[in-house]
Amino acid sequence: MFIQRDNDSEECLPMMICDPQQFSEQMSQLPPSRQAEVLDFIQFLLEKEERALQFSVATSQLSEASLNQVWANEEDAAYDQL
Repeated sequence: MFIQRDNDSEECLPMMICDPQQFSEQMSQLPPSRQAEVLDFIQFLLEKEERALQFSVATSQLSEASLNQVWANEEDAAYDQL
């Protein structure tokens, strides 16, 4: 069984239910060195998500000035009220 990712990509992943208790139990079965690897990977994923969000915000801010030149004119003023 597969699920589609939240970011609307076409990539599908095997369906896994995220159960914090199950995760904790499985983590406790790993040796400390492997637990550290898992935590490092989680940190990597969190940072990756943060960078993606920052990139999205920065892109929006940078394009705003350019798009404002196109959209901010008298001919399109009627659309500003929608």
